[in-house]
Amino acid sequence: SKQVEVIESVCVDKETFVPAAHEVGKDFVAGFIVPACFVICAAKKVQCKILTSSATEKHLGNLWGEIDRFIRTSKAPLLVENGGELIYNHQHLGRAGNADRSGGGWFPGGPIPEKDSYVISAVVTSDYNGTGLSGHHAPWTLFVGDECSGMSSAAYEAAQGWAEHMLLIGNPYPTVG
Repeated sequence: SKQVEVIESVCVDKETFVPAAHEVGKDFVAGFIVPACFVICAAKKVQCKILTSSATEKHLGNLWGEIDRFIRTSKAPLLVENGGELIYNHQHLGRAGNADRSGGGWFPGGPIPEKDSYVISAVVTSDYNGTGLSGHHAPWTLFVGDECSGMSSAAYEAAQGWAEHMLLIGNPYPTVG
């Protein structure tokens, strides 16, 4: 029931805060939300930009492991190689849409992703100064901060400038972020 609350909140509210705990499904639900929102936007032809972040590459890898699982186990084909519209490469998700499906994409000879809709990732440490997280403007935007209590507050402040929705998962006790 709490995972459903998180999903509903991300869709409706500007900011959704999820306190960290062990094995309660935070990465699982975030791993569902990211591709689900991207696929819904693609189906509705809405430009969408999603930035996933975490304090370490390991934690970002955990989140993208869940994203990967939802993409690859979907009953409907999502990936271009299976007849879908999505192009997926390590921690990057794009939409082939009307873009050229041949030639120098993320894979040699692979499709070229549209530049106006994407899901990307960034490691944001506690000493991050705020550069590089600005400017992801689109009609539908989402910033996901996993393990955000270990991230710099500058990441939150940068995302506030463009993110229509924010999912922030972190330790409820003060640390560095």
